[in-house]
Amino acid sequence: MRHVRVNVGIVGAGPAGLALANVLRQHGISTIVVEKDSRETVETTPRAGLIEQRTVTFLERAELATGLLTNAMRTGSCTFIHQGEAFSVPYADLAEGRKHYIYPQQFLVRDLIAIHGGAGGDILFSHEVTQIDGGDATEPATMVARSTKGAESVEIRCDFIAAADGSDSIAHRAVPESIRMPLRHQHPFRWLALLADVPPFVPEIVYGMHPIHGAAQMPRTATVSRFYLQIQAGETVNDWNDDRIWAALRDVLVVKGHPVTTGTITEKAIIGRSDHVSRTMQHGRIFLLGDAAHTISLAGGKGMNLAVADAEVLGAAMARYYDRDDEQPLENYTRERQPKIWKAVLFSHWLINLLHSTAGDAAASAFSNELRLATIRELRSQGPVARMFAEEYAGE
Repeated sequence: MRHVRVNVGIVGAGPAGLALANVLRQHGISTIVVEKDSRETVETTPRAGLIEQRTVTFLERAELATGLLTNAMRTGSCTFIHQGEAFSVPYADLAEGRKHYIYPQQFLVRDLIAIHGGAGGDILFSHEVTQIDGGDATEPATMVARSTKGAESVEIRCDFIAAADGSDSIAHRAVPESIRMPLRHQHPFRWLALLADVPPFVPEIVYGMHPIHGAAQMPRTATVSRFYLQIQAGETVNDWNDDRIWAALRDVLVVKGHPVTTGTITEKAIIGRSDHVSRTMQHGRIFLLGDAAHTISLAGGKGMNLAVADAEVLGAAMARYYDRDDEQPLENYTRERQPKIWKAVLFSHWLINLLHSTAGDAAASAFSNELRLATIRELRSQGPVARMFAEEYAGE
């Protein structure tokens, strides 16, 4: 077994883990990133791609945004479709000019890997963490990573462990549930996530509202779109062949005089996770960030932005610890992040209730429909509700 000693061991080579590794390296803080998947997998697996201005500003300040700024699409408005009529909400105009950058997560991950590796940063791909010990703040943390390709295992001793490897992982579970005290919410439906060779209907995100299915079309490139379609809990990918998918999307995203463009569907997946937020994001020498600390629904595109914000705050706190021997920012990590996380959850649930139908009796459905119509009127008027939407959708 190989033995390594670094300041910070990072589990997970996603946006949060890689952003943290890059920031710490810039402060002269030694790290090692452990990722269970291969480099090819993390650089090519399609993921979310809606990046807020605040996230871009942080990445640019950290000199990590060159690829994003060069290649991303920018949008400051989104389109809603209801009963065959489309209307646009120019949210950037209502939110002090803040726009979104559309840049697939795997492209950002590729950029962050190249920058970190090019500067001598250490990333162990195809290594699965099998053991973590970091709950005692009086002792150094340790973790063991086993190669999935037959290479030598690695024991890593470090001052801190940053767990950024998702909501169902050994690093996440290294903080006992009795300490994390997670709160959960299960949505009554699921989403069918699709990638298709279809040009965007417009160069912005399109949300469709329908009595049965909510749906969205999101640009990925000039010729590729990501679609999300609301489906019933318990349905599987096998229940949805291409013909049924396009029929449902035509029902939801149809605009009078503009038929839905179809094309080759290259990826199908069911997204049906519950929301969860850990009320405590640290324990001893272990810190949780990204999906290891919180997962929220895809509505509003908040997940990746929250993860990178976690990395920004934790990176600054660790830099303060090493540069000035100041532990207070690390101690305040959970307290600083929780209000921002819950604000994002609040907006995500508001948007879900607007876009998605829920099962209920006729009276409940009629009531929900009238609320939706009232919200649509407010969004179209660009009054207070539209300004609230713009501020929360664009992010701080």
